[in-house]
Amino acid sequence: VTYEFEYTITQDDVDDGMLINQFYVSATGASGIVSDTSDNGDDTDGNTEDDSTVTTIAEDPSIESVKTVAITDDVLPAGASLGDTMTYTITIENTGNVTLDGVVLVDTFTDADGNPLVLVTGPTFVSADAGSAEGDLLVGETATYTATYVVEQDAIDAGGFSNSVEVSCDSPDDTTVDDT
Repeated sequence: VTYEFEYTITQDDVDDGMLINQFYVSATGASGIVSDTSDNGDDTDGNTEDDSTVTTIAEDPSIESVKTVAITDDVLPAGASLGDTMTYTITIENTGNVTLDGVVLVDTFTDADGNPLVLVTGPTFVSADAGSAEGDLLVGETATYTATYVVEQDAIDAGGFSNSVEVSCDSPDDTTVDDT
């Protein structure tokens, strides 16, 4: 007798990296109850009876970060100038197949000569579009962070400023992925 069943793989299964399946069967016959626990049929693995069928699901963790800037308080003259407030928006998307955690942002902010500058605020967590808490990202989820800078004379004297962020996080198997 052959039985078949279907199972839909869940995100928890992918995060766990495997499916483990085994079944137990019993029947009553003329000589009483007989039973057996399923075997995966592979005796080359050293286990010749009652071993579970294991299906491995490969993880493929990946993230993508994007940083944009807008002048949110433009004092005269128009365009980036002394005293303007620059607001940076950082989005981080989980583009892999597993849930990610331990999200860390390292912000590098310098003037055009490479001298460090200091952000007024941030990066600060704003929200995640699937509702995850700060530091966690579900598959396909995007988290948003913001940071601000008020243009100072040192940045103008250097000819401008540059800001980048490196994002890193971990997969369920503790594989670290990052993006700048």
